[in-house]
Amino acid sequence: MSSYSAFWYKGIIKEKYRRDIAAVFNAEDWSAVLSDDLKTIIAHCSEHSSYSPTQFCGFPYHFDPVITENGYDEPSGLLVLGQEWNTYGDMNTLMMNIDDVILPLITERIISYHCWQEPLTEAESDAINTDMLPQFERFMQKYSKMIENEGVEAIIKNLFR
Repeated sequence: MSSYSAFWYKGIIKEKYRRDIAAVFNAEDWSAVLSDDLKTIIAHCSEHSSYSPTQFCGFPYHFDPVITENGYDEPSGLLVLGQEWNTYGDMNTLMMNIDDVILPLITERIISYHCWQEPLTEAESDAINTDMLPQFERFMQKYSKMIENEGVEAIIKNLFR
């Protein structure tokens, strides 16, 4: 059985992580990050997945004409990223952490953020959740404080509670 999830992100990356994301895009692999804190987080996420950390993919749903493909502009920090994955597959833990931890940690300003999960029953909605900005902003604040106050180890502890 399979069940799919997806997210669509558009935001400005913090200046200190812009080279990291350029490296990720060049290698098409999240493990290509350069900074020590992201390397540590990615390594912990990846050890729970036998799948390569990421493959940039097209959007499974074209609901927003402004966001139609993945892209990154290093000078401005603008990242547009859409990912779809099988939640029962090897990528699930890693993609959930990219979605819920890594992107909020590295984001300076969120422009748009939407998510979707394939319904498992007829009673569940197939709609894209477009009201995710407040939750994303809470995650941004949470992880920024954690890394400032306690370092990357606090984030790793939080991942595996």
